[in-house]
Amino acid sequence: MLKKITMAMLVGASASGGAAAQGAAETGSGVSLDQIVVTARRRAENLQTTPVAVTAITSDDLQSRGITNISQIDNLAPNLSIASTAAFSGSSSTAVIFLRGFGQTDFALTTEPGVGVYIDGVYSGRSIGALLDLGDIDQIEVLRGPQGTLFGKNAIGGALNVTSRRPDFDGYSGEAELTLGRFDRIDARVALNAPITDKLAFRVAAASLNRDGYADRIFAGDELGGRDTIVGRGSLLWTPTPDIDVLVVADGTRTRGDSVATTLLGLADGEFVPPGASAPLPVAPGLLGIQASLPPTTPPITFGNFATNDPFQSGGVGPNFTEDDIWGVSSTIEWRLNDALTLKSITAYRDVESSFGRDAYNLPFEFTSATLDDYEQQQFTQELQLLGTNFDERLSWVAGFFYLEEEGRNENRLPFNRLILPPFTGAPETSPTATLNSGGTIDNSSIAGFAQGTLDVTSRLSVTGGLRYTYEEKAFDTTGFQFIEESGLPLAPQGVLKDSYDDWSPLGAVQYQWTDDFMTYASYSTGFKGGGFIQRVFPGSLLDFLAPDDPFEIIPYGPETAAVYEAGFKSEWLDRRLRFNAAGFFTDYDDVQIVVRDGFTPLTVNGGEVEIFGFETEFVAAATESLTLSGNVGFLDADFVRVDPEANEVKLDSKLPYTSRWTAGVSAVYEIPVSALSDLSLRADWAYRTAFFTQAANDPIVEQDAYGVLDLTAAYRFDERWEFLLGGTNVLSKEYLIGATNSLNSSLGFAEGNFAPPAEWFATFRAFF
Repeated sequence: MLKKITMAMLVGASASGGAAAQGAAETGSGVSLDQIVVTARRRAENLQTTPVAVTAITSDDLQSRGITNISQIDNLAPNLSIASTAAFSGSSSTAVIFLRGFGQTDFALTTEPGVGVYIDGVYSGRSIGALLDLGDIDQIEVLRGPQGTLFGKNAIGGALNVTSRRPDFDGYSGEAELTLGRFDRIDARVALNAPITDKLAFRVAAASLNRDGYADRIFAGDELGGRDTIVGRGSLLWTPTPDIDVLVVADGTRTRGDSVATTLLGLADGEFVPPGASAPLPVAPGLLGIQASLPPTTPPITFGNFATNDPFQSGGVGPNFTEDDIWGVSSTIEWRLNDALTLKSITAYRDVESSFGRDAYNLPFEFTSATLDDYEQQQFTQELQLLGTNFDERLSWVAGFFYLEEEGRNENRLPFNRLILPPFTGAPETSPTATLNSGGTIDNSSIAGFAQGTLDVTSRLSVTGGLRYTYEEKAFDTTGFQFIEESGLPLAPQGVLKDSYDDWSPLGAVQYQWTDDFMTYASYSTGFKGGGFIQRVFPGSLLDFLAPDDPFEIIPYGPETAAVYEAGFKSEWLDRRLRFNAAGFFTDYDDVQIVVRDGFTPLTVNGGEVEIFGFETEFVAAATESLTLSGNVGFLDADFVRVDPEANEVKLDSKLPYTSRWTAGVSAVYEIPVSALSDLSLRADWAYRTAFFTQAANDPIVEQDAYGVLDLTAAYRFDERWEFLLGGTNVLSKEYLIGATNSLNSSLGFAEGNFAPPAEWFATFRAFF
């Protein structure tokens, strides 16, 4: 296995020379590269001496690219994919993150993300609300591989560690920014830093982000994909003594907008032949029933009659909204007990309230098109860390404790045309619909202890060991849910379901610093993510529940685990004009949690065992005093070696969702001095990824072919106080899916797609003071 990993590193090294991708931090300064400091191991370290696969994205990176949202960083690191919507949701505030094949496509309250998002050390517990605005950010670290012995929770596949700018005592300072762009985009931001005394300072940042939709609903007369968001963050830093720092942060986000942009991809109408199929699909009986209930003048419900054949047009007239209210407060206390020992406490509370709806069928009449969600989640977290050094700083270590308490409520509502459901639903004849109510409330807790230490055996050889123990309890209460609203007919037993899980997660690593500029490492790490409950019950579940010999139950699914073997090197060459890092890895991913379908109902199950073999390379090169090049390459070969019976749509040759075999690209920045006080910067970013599926069921209609995206920016800076940025994203208007769902084989068969925005231009004026 180690031989395979080593070979992967060498292959990656040769590949990156010809095709590099966006992703390395731009730190070129003159003809050498600046050092990058990361906190991947809970202490400040030089990126090049940290034996962890990590990509550091600085605030300069974000600003020079015009990046404003976390979904836009997915091209900046290898083997990373971030979609800005979740299947079946319509929500425009949900981050679907996949890293090295790990992730989760479901947004339901009973599921957890596979990649942890941490904001100033605080874990964001659910995918809804994780689509962060990236204003006033200091740095983002993309940590690949399990992070259990260092990070609070649920980092089985990796973590996005987001650090915002802290208040400082260097004087009054700030910046203001105005951006205008296509689709009537108007963004305004402001940030201010102010020392109050020599021991107290605050920073405040606020933004108003507004844009119209980029897809039209041609019959409803409105748009999809637009949103109006207000974001605020305030932080207060108090240093009562030279050894104590107290940082209090409060933030809030309010969004009112449209559903994500969707369009009809297919109907099971006997006419549409999806890609890869040799014959038309059978006519969906549910659609025939709906046809009979419509006015006689209505054309037959076929894909040919109602498809717009345009990724940015929809025929839908159903629900179209996203509303989010998100806020949180945290307190971080750092107490340097002595030169060798520091105690750190992170206490936080976060609250998410969201409601969203979508028209699934994108047809110009309402029958079963509405999916409506009300979503609430609150969490309290407490983390304690003790960091120390011993033996003349040859041993550095961290020991910690993590606690999470979480409550939430998620109600899913799906109105059906009463005529297409069995008469025993009990819906009155006067009622046009029979609305299936699904969902429940959660009450979860998680407690963990972790420790990790690194010993410098010699001046060049270091060994690291770590261990984490996790215990979790989860409860799902269906009381007051799971029924037909018009009749009260139950769909599932009412009551509380409970489960608990525990796990030991070890880590071991060795690194050798061959020279000041070349380091190699090898590691073994493990990850764990707890199980949950299937919360959705729809028509198939109704029939099961009414069958006395086969009553429906809300089925739990179990935890997933991973073991990762990794080897890599980090290097600098040519007097620090070239930085080149690579890693190869093998992952044994067991009891993988995937989403399959019962009819058109998404269900999370344990799907089996997957083996993942891959490599990654990243480089930054100061080619000349004016030209800086950077890039990355990622490769993944993920194969099922066991498929469990519950994964009814998965086969041994199936591929994990949102997992491309190759990711690649390149970035180039050219600096042109204009005068003694001003300069012009020209930037081109190209990103490429090979084909992937958006669902575990690898249907051709939800496959996105390989594609490349080109972004261009030009920035003029004057006197280090003014900057004007003109840019374009996806300037070649490449059409590609960011999400898709398919239920063509169900009785109400349909498929829908969510496409990324077309080419957009923007102009930003930025002032520093």
